[in-house]
Amino acid sequence: MKLRRAQPFLALIAVLFIQFGPILSQQNDSFVVWVSVTDKNGKPFSGLKQEDFSVMVDKLERKIVSFSGESIPASVGILVDASGSSGLNRSKESEEFRRKIANGVSRFLEVGNPENDYFAAVFDKKCVFREGWFRAGESIGLNSSGEYGRTVFYDCLYDALQHLTTARHSRRVILLLSDGQDNASTRTFKEVREAIKQSDVTVYAVFLRQGDDGSALGMEGRGVLDELTGASGGKTFDLKYSAKPEIVNGTFDLVAREMHGQYQLTIEKEAAATPKKWRKLKLKINKDDEKNRPKLSIKSRDGYYQ
Repeated sequence: MKLRRAQPFLALIAVLFIQFGPILSQQNDSFVVWVSVTDKNGKPFSGLKQEDFSVMVDKLERKIVSFSGESIPASVGILVDASGSSGLNRSKESEEFRRKIANGVSRFLEVGNPENDYFAAVFDKKCVFREGWFRAGESIGLNSSGEYGRTVFYDCLYDALQHLTTARHSRRVILLLSDGQDNASTRTFKEVREAIKQSDVTVYAVFLRQGDDGSALGMEGRGVLDELTGASGGKTFDLKYSAKPEIVNGTFDLVAREMHGQYQLTIEKEAAATPKKWRKLKLKINKDDEKNRPKLSIKSRDGYYQ
């Protein structure tokens, strides 16, 4: 895949960084799944052990062959929607919002594992990648086409999944900043969702919502993000255009901490050779009512192909 070269700097990305098909991860007899555990307030819950989890694949219990509760470095793609509908265009009215989002992403990088590496892209009518990987604190430059009436959201996400095949770390993540709307891609929603299901990538999204946006189009965009993140075991976080800076920073902080606090489970695969098909995955926490332990929620990808 040849990445488009940057031309003029996009103000959002310049301010942001100056200031501060992949294949499922599998061995022959096992595969890796990333698990988020949160309390009733949506905050990541740490301290669980291997024996606190049980795994079912196609309704049959599978053995957890290894486990880690430590933060593991990731290769992360950050995709920024610069189309007019997202509120991150170059209009004068959106300047304050761009600044808040820039500070929020800066917070995301600050809170993340210092060993993470990143790539970034911005999209409107075209998807433009920053060439090469970078670390938190490095300055980068990106451009947009300046044509804000069209959005290639699906194309950019698909290209980002492919770009992650060059990742240094086996753990792979995408962070989307978008309203979930697309009107110019050659790729379809179904194609992108299937690519996510066949990958080992966890997708998080920050839904950029202008006003109350209870419109059918706004709700459709949020639904698209929910389906894409859910297929990967990730999550969508809601962010209003009018949100105060501390709310914006808190949202990006929560994304980083949830990613930072995931558990890694390596699961025994089915021994018998069968035609490749979708395997339904279900995890649960044992002794969820244990004394002094709050009610917990567990989330991972819904399944995998084998």
